[in-house]
Amino acid sequence: MLISKFNRLIRNKVVWGAFAFIVCISFLGFFTSTGGCGSKRVKVNAIAKLNGREVGAAEFQRARFNTLFSLSLMLGRPIPVTEKNEARIRQQAWERLAALESAAALGVTTSDEEVIDAIQRDERFLVNGVFNKDRYAAFLQAVLRGWNATDLQFEELMREELTLQKLQGMLGSAAWIAPADMARAV
Repeated sequence: MLISKFNRLIRNKVVWGAFAFIVCISFLGFFTSTGGCGSKRVKVNAIAKLNGREVGAAEFQRARFNTLFSLSLMLGRPIPVTEKNEARIRQQAWERLAALESAAALGVTTSDEEVIDAIQRDERFLVNGVFNKDRYAAFLQAVLRGWNATDLQFEELMREELTLQKLQGMLGSAAWIAPADMARAV
């Protein structure tokens, strides 16, 4: 009796149809680019790996832009991109990405209030020691138009710069040696 029920179950078209449907769905989910085995997934726009993490072209271009923009703001003039400069800019962009990744791993972040405070304390935007919105707007119009950048990109650049300054400060405070310890060592 048990064998006849099992035989009837095996010869049932509905059971085999459900089994085939489940197999098809699992193959689609496993072998497509959006699902399944993560080790077989290929990232098309990954250009390199940084500390085991794939870095996409868009992320690197943003870091390169921020590096070039930051250097230009620091010098007060645009930096010409020549073959000699390009290699150094690329190197600094990779260093920027690595430093920002280290900051994220250490939990070093910059809040919106810190960005606003830094912009309001910037000497370029002060008139008689007070933040001037018109001067800030004029700066954004003049500088950002030449770079095809938005004010959000400038604020993101400021956030990155503040995060890098915090990381640099952490490194400096960790490497600081008390004068008494130095005198004792000498």
